[in-house]
Order: sequence, then structure tokens, then C-alpha cells
Amino acid sequence: MSKNSKVYSYNKLKELIEQSRSKQPKIGTNTTARFLYDKRIAIRLHYTDIIIVDENNNYQLFSGGWNTTTTRDRLNHYSPAYIKSVKGEMFIRKDFYEGTKKDNLIPFREGIFINSEGEVIPRIFQV
Repeated sequence: MSKNSKVYSYNKLKELIEQSRSKQPKIGTNTTARFLYDKRIAIRLHYTDIIIVDENNNYQLFSGGWNTTTTRDRLNHYSPAYIKSVKGEMFIRKDFYEGTKKDNLIPFREGIFINSEGEVIPRIFQV
């Protein structure tokens, strides 16, 4: 998580959406929030839902195949994740409290789950 992060909880995102006329408030450059059909909330960069937050403040992360500085910045900025690129491959910090030691970085995979502490959690989820 970067020092300027704006990690939004489910309740804060819900409040922002409900107060917005469009029901898709702009939370950053080319970045909006919206409800999904099942009450989860998506943070969207351009046309890709990159972060999905559930009512328990678990975050599901996606790059949409866009391993770009901007995508990684938004994932790090709006979720408690720490993601970096090494030689063109994205990695995520497995355990927030273990820092960025090499053995604490695991390959990023689409749909990976983290909790509100930024720790990777195992979970099977159907979209």
C-alpha cells in the first residue's frame, strides 16, 4: 500500500455511489466505482473492473491483462495490496507484515483475493 493510498472500505464506496447522480462516481483519473448485480462494488479503470470489494471488505484484484504502471498504481492505491512488476511479470505481497522480501512476493493471478490487511487469502469465487 502506498503512502498516498485511498483504500476505500465497502461502506465508504457504497456511500460515494449512493450520493452520486450517475451512480458511478469518479474516484480518480479514468477511475470510477459502481455496484455490481450482486451488491459487490467494482472499481473500474477505463473499461476494466480491476478491484471488486465485498461487504466483508475482501478485495478481488484483476489486471484485465494490462500490466501497466497505471493499472498497478490503481491496484496499489485503491486496495490494501502491494503489487510490483519484476522483468515484466506482476507480483503481489503475500503477507503485509513480512514486507517485500523475495520469498514474500508471489506471482499475481487474475481474481486473487486479499483481505483488508493486504494479506492474500485463499478463496474460490464464482463471478
